[in-house]
Amino acid sequence: LDIFLLRSLEREYYKLTDTCSDFKKKLSADLRVTFPGYNTIFSDITSNSSIAILSDYPTPQSILDAPKDTLVNILTTKSRQGLTKKKKKYSKLIDMAKEATIIGIPLDALAFKISSSIKIIDTFETEISNLLKEIHLLINSSNFPNQIKKNIELIDSIPGIGTLTAVTLIAEIGDIDGFLKHICSFMLLINA
Repeated sequence: LDIFLLRSLEREYYKLTDTCSDFKKKLSADLRVTFPGYNTIFSDITSNSSIAILSDYPTPQSILDAPKDTLVNILTTKSRQGLTKKKKKYSKLIDMAKEATIIGIPLDALAFKISSSIKIIDTFETEISNLLKEIHLLINSSNFPNQIKKNIELIDSIPGIGTLTAVTLIAEIGDIDGFLKHICSFMLLINA
């Protein structure tokens, strides 16, 4: 029952992360049409500062119309970079917005789609975070089998393997002893 619940949670986690990734790709594609060059300003268009800007100002024209102090404040509060870098990023954002008003396609429907994608991505990321918390609560609960915890810790101790990968392996394999017996039987069949 514990393995089934763990497997169910980790599969839901991967399903949500895949779907969230699809929406991030759609957002990127929409930005390439309406705001060419935006991805050169933010290496990750779904970073906190990028999403904060796009949430309030989804089009190049809305960025140009926005007060400078507001944009710099968003960049400053949503990122760890210094004020000098923020001002440079603001200047680059304005330059790209001016350029995009000339070469981009000004479709209000895409601006709506950008805002909608951001809300959906935010919702998915919240649910993904909640799922991760639930997985950790399950594993750390006092009635979760110690042997499964030990197996997760053992796999997690392998360099390059994180907790989530360890959880996924254990959830998918299930009973390690049974898995090892099947592997041994398989090896005997191959060698016969």
